[in-house]
Amino acid sequence: MQFGLSKQELRDIIISVLVLGFVFSYNRWETISIGIRNFFIAVFVIGIAFLAHELAHRYVARKYECKAEYVIWPAGLLLAVVLTILSGGNFIFAAPGFVMISTAYATRLGFRYVNLSREEVGKIALSGPITGIFLAMLFKLLQPLSKEIFTYAISINLWLAIFNLLPIPPLDGSKVFAWSISIWGFAIVTASVLFILYTMLEINFIISLIILIAVGLISFLLMETRVPTIF
Repeated sequence: MQFGLSKQELRDIIISVLVLGFVFSYNRWETISIGIRNFFIAVFVIGIAFLAHELAHRYVARKYECKAEYVIWPAGLLLAVVLTILSGGNFIFAAPGFVMISTAYATRLGFRYVNLSREEVGKIALSGPITGIFLAMLFKLLQPLSKEIFTYAISINLWLAIFNLLPIPPLDGSKVFAWSISIWGFAIVTASVLFILYTMLEINFIISLIILIAVGLISFLLMETRVPTIF
């Protein structure tokens, strides 16, 4: 399995990471030296999150004999910068681009249809935010090594997961929502609960995992029984 990025895709990812680095570190510039340090920390953390997110999309897409390619969204970049400045860094719009999912061949060996099904598109889209959630859980375990950096990494990965799961095109959440409302609900509730437990309440990993499983299962069952899956 190859994960090579095209020059254009790599360029788009780098630009997006730099812009998000500015956005996430905007209100952390007490002094120039501190600001520069926080900017590079943000770029490093977001770079890992972005790369993991894209590789997850790519891996699942290729499982379905198709391709997923990150494309920059100029309007999203501009909106992210403008809203950050106007809000003093209190509101973060984290959609500098989106993933284009398409079939790469005239036929897909082993699959009934050439075109992707709604379920396949949903699973490809879901893989990105889910990867961010698992990264946040990993960073929670590593948090004792460096509370500042790993707490920051946790918050960024979960924030990106929550934002990407919003059911608004062209975000991943719109594709997951179109496939299965119950799975979408489970994913966004999971990310939101973890964000509260890890960044606001700072509850330890084991207790937060127990709470997460309970809340996640309840949300999934409620949506599964009350809201039918969209086909």
